[in-house]
Amino acid sequence: MPSSPVPPLILSQNRHLAAIFGLDGTGGSATVKMSNIDFWDLRTGKKFIGITADDVIFLWRFETTDFSSDDQRFVVRENTEDGALRVYGIGDGKLLFQLSPEGSASFHAARFTHDGTRLLTGNAWGTLQIWDGVSGKPLQSIQAHSYGLDRIDFSPDGRYYATNSADGTAQVRDAATHEPVGAPLVHAATVNRVQFSADNTRVATSTTTGAVRVWDLRTGLPLHDPLKHAVGNNPNLDFSADGKFLLTHYATGDARATRLWAAPPTGPARQAPPWLLRLATICAGRRLDDSAKIVSALDEFDRLDELRREIAALPDDAPFAAWGKWFLSTDAARPIAPSFTVTPAEAQKLAETLAKVTPATPPPAAPTPATTPAPTPAPRP
Repeated sequence: MPSSPVPPLILSQNRHLAAIFGLDGTGGSATVKMSNIDFWDLRTGKKFIGITADDVIFLWRFETTDFSSDDQRFVVRENTEDGALRVYGIGDGKLLFQLSPEGSASFHAARFTHDGTRLLTGNAWGTLQIWDGVSGKPLQSIQAHSYGLDRIDFSPDGRYYATNSADGTAQVRDAATHEPVGAPLVHAATVNRVQFSADNTRVATSTTTGAVRVWDLRTGLPLHDPLKHAVGNNPNLDFSADGKFLLTHYATGDARATRLWAAPPTGPARQAPPWLLRLATICAGRRLDDSAKIVSALDEFDRLDELRREIAALPDDAPFAAWGKWFLSTDAARPIAPSFTVTPAEAQKLAETLAKVTPATPPPAAPTPATTPAPTPAPRP
């Protein structure tokens, strides 16, 4: 017997409500009917209203579907050639206003600000548009990207948001002024996700080729080389509450993989501590002299124990202290990375256990830039 399709689901910002694109059962089977959306209160488990538009087919797409923070309005895109946006009142299910795209610049993204007063949209031309979130009145238009503004992601507190684009960049903006914060984050492929750390000091980005990177929010500089996951593309990202770890999850077809990474630290702009340069000099055995020539510094190695004691005495919240203590640790049971507690032996044992219970799935063939054509931007009038 064929299984019934799972209806698409969108949660409200506070996770109290769910919008479910209704199922229309016919002849013992169920098909998704995109002209019907039911709203459920997850606290009571009851449906409280539904929206039916017989003349409109809705597009279920996370990037263009959102609740306002007060759970009073809901935006959804029409599944039509021009792709207009509709905003409904959740209390009575009535259409409040409708936004039509400019020419062939269909809407690719739509998000309410955290206070619900503004609705932000992105289109195929890379334009960021700001609308009154209650009336739909246009307020501002910004050419944010060269084309394809495909997604808008907010920081947890709503203070910042990032626009993600098919032009290979992401841009963090101030949610109050919509001015850029830091330089554009430049990638080698389409950016499909941005995740903010809880303290708003870092952002993590992912691309359609599966590359993940963490950046300093203030400067727009990368904090490490790109991370590559072993399986799949289009990852989901999530920082831990304390900002010390980054979770990446990938799914391509039947292949699934989740990994946990030590997130690089950052904070307000500051110089590297003096001990870090001394440690680098000891490790390299070289230094720059006053004439800018690289000369031997092997004599510095004799000061390693002194430097180890200096770093051990630092408070844990001092810049780079946790990393320095981990790097210089002589403990045989040193964890696999700073902030982790698992040791290499425990990690190996865990990997062997998971290998026994998880069937091996060969990674799918990932497209390469040389064989994958770039998306074509919508023509301007």
